[in-house]
Amino acid sequence: MNRILYINSPKNDFLADSFLIGLKSLYPGKVYEWPVNQFVYNSPQMGNSVKMHGIGFTLYCILNPESALEYRPEMPAGDFDLIVFGDIYRQEKQFRQLRPFLNFRNTLILDGEDTPALFPYYFPPWKKPYSLIFPRLEKQFIYLKREIIPSRTQYYRYFKLLPKWLAGKIPLPENLLTISFSIPAEKILNGPPLKTKDFPIHIVDPEACAAIPGAVSRYAFEKESDYYADLQQSRFGITMKRGGWDCLRHYEIAANGAVPCFRNLQDKPQACAPHGLVDGTNCLSYRSFAELKARVGQLSDEDYRQLQQGAMDWVQSMECSRVVSRALGTFQKKIRTSA
Repeated sequence: MNRILYINSPKNDFLADSFLIGLKSLYPGKVYEWPVNQFVYNSPQMGNSVKMHGIGFTLYCILNPESALEYRPEMPAGDFDLIVFGDIYRQEKQFRQLRPFLNFRNTLILDGEDTPALFPYYFPPWKKPYSLIFPRLEKQFIYLKREIIPSRTQYYRYFKLLPKWLAGKIPLPENLLTISFSIPAEKILNGPPLKTKDFPIHIVDPEACAAIPGAVSRYAFEKESDYYADLQQSRFGITMKRGGWDCLRHYEIAANGAVPCFRNLQDKPQACAPHGLVDGTNCLSYRSFAELKARVGQLSDEDYRQLQQGAMDWVQSMECSRVVSRALGTFQKKIRTSA
């Protein structure tokens, strides 16, 4: 590709921002941003903040600001080989503006919302009347979504007029594909660190937090380096579904050489990210902290080593450029088969 136009989210968004990082890694000097992302670049004007979701850890304030290329309205949008909407729920205006230049072969839609509803079906027509006449993005373009639950996704697509059991029997659109968060290569350890304790300080599971001495459920660190150091000292990290099933925490735990312990992972719908986490292979799934303690206590040193290596192999596969490369590969395959 010679030139790519990336439409950035107005807020920091883990899917949009990690995809941008991967895209810029794969195509240096070819990605033009509209507007330039104010969060991912390492400069006084752009970077992380305690006001940001995730406190600006992991994805933010890492890129060289000299690598930023800004799209200007006078640049012909038709000259771009690929146009990516990084956060379609907040980009209706840009979509309408660029609509004459968009087609199946040059447009990619990203949807990182926690809801399984596609855009613009989240709001019923009596609240957002344009949802009745807005282009059916999932039919006209490749639509990459992080949270897909077939019965609920289709329930929203049919404006909640069908019962969920019936909506779930309708096949999903062929252009609707899965996507997940990802993590920059420079945030992944090359090898396992020395472990000095079982669990980190920041524990998001309330039951586990109450049972682990010194644990806190709120953000425990102001500096990313301290957060990472605590994970690197810990054999395990605890994570769970929050707003959606995918969470940057899953990747941070594994990237720092700890084994993710994922509450109720077995309940995760198959099409929801994260993808590739397998209980007993690269993580531990549990339903109660008592169950988790028992499983941890039964692990031999070799069992733990294999779990840890599985987690580190998994997170390597979820590095930003690899996730983007797989997504673009699927996109290009779809284009070829549709010709």
